[in-house]
Amino acid sequence: MDLDLTLSLPGKVYIYDSRSHLADLDPITVKPSHILKTDVSRTLAPVLTKLARKYSPVCSMFNSSVFLSFANHLLESSMRIHTYEQNEWTIKGKYDTAVEDDDEIFWMKINKDHVLPMWLVSVLILF
Repeated sequence: MDLDLTLSLPGKVYIYDSRSHLADLDPITVKPSHILKTDVSRTLAPVLTKLARKYSPVCSMFNSSVFLSFANHLLESSMRIHTYEQNEWTIKGKYDTAVEDDDEIFWMKINKDHVLPMWLVSVLILF
């Protein structure tokens, strides 16, 4: 029996939400809204898959009536994902597009941690 001795490298996804202003979003100096611990990955899809299982701010905001379910659907479908690469924010698109494209990602070192800054932006404004 062969043992898989591959070691995973722990990382953190720093999540910023659409309330954050792009000009002020420097991952080195701005505290994230949330942090997700995950293994470092070369591509985006594994990180987004884990993020979707563990962090769902939209679903937790609305959970009762038909109207709120519809509003939840609108918010989820309008969410865009950005990652921080080489000192600038790069759009990856909606969740399904970002997972399908599975782009290469770049992790930063912040305080000895491997960090992937991610900005979640809703382009839909309700009311």
